[in-house]
Amino acid sequence: MVDAGVPLRRLESNLKSIGASPRDLGGIFLTHAHHDHVASYLIKKPFATRHGLNTYASTGTWRELLRRGCGELDHSACYRLEPSKTVQIGELFITAYAKQHDAAGAVCFELTDGEERLAVVTDLGCYTDQLLAALQGCHYYIFEANHDVQMEERSPRPWSLKQRVLGPQGHLSNEQAAKALTQLAGQAKGIWLAHLSEECNCPDLANRVISSTLQQAGLDVPVYNLPARTPSPFYGEDCRLEQLTLFERAEVENCSSATN
Repeated sequence: MVDAGVPLRRLESNLKSIGASPRDLGGIFLTHAHHDHVASYLIKKPFATRHGLNTYASTGTWRELLRRGCGELDHSACYRLEPSKTVQIGELFITAYAKQHDAAGAVCFELTDGEERLAVVTDLGCYTDQLLAALQGCHYYIFEANHDVQMEERSPRPWSLKQRVLGPQGHLSNEQAAKALTQLAGQAKGIWLAHLSEECNCPDLANRVISSTLQQAGLDVPVYNLPARTPSPFYGEDCRLEQLTLFERAEVENCSSATN
């Protein structure tokens, strides 16, 4: 499991809803120590401790997690996974890569079974040539399309927050994500958009921007939106035939009009 950013009971409930037990997990991989990625660690008895799970994170993330008030952890189940290092869990190999974000030791992950590769990339202020080279050619991407720039700029958010989100240590806009994916996704079988702002983006808009940009680049890759608050459906070989409708037309129209 990558990150544990929802309250413990909700996390346990989400796993149960997809027929999984916490003890089925081979480990938890933390990208960074912001609250929305480690909420289930910032309690007296963290999720990993409660269920006897190993946790993997960079040194910077561990230090920040402890500073923020992480609960009781079994130190023998806590592992350092530094950028460019790989660990094997069962048949999967998980590699961490450094990313640009305003959190110490922030990383993204690539997972592979030796045949296909999945990249999980969120909370990215900008991307480097080195990161693009490392993640190029993956078969699947869970990728951040956080905000629409105009919606962010026109939002009632504090100016300091807008600067953070729009800055090089913040989050990717729809257009930035689209540009990155045209360089990454030449071999891709599917892209799932994640970490969309509920205030400053619309799933329909993000999907349209990324899909049209990929098509203009000659890439025929199905693009999906992951739900923000509930577990996603399972996707398989026939995922191209199972487009996911998440929002009522009225909500989509409201979002579209907000960008005019």
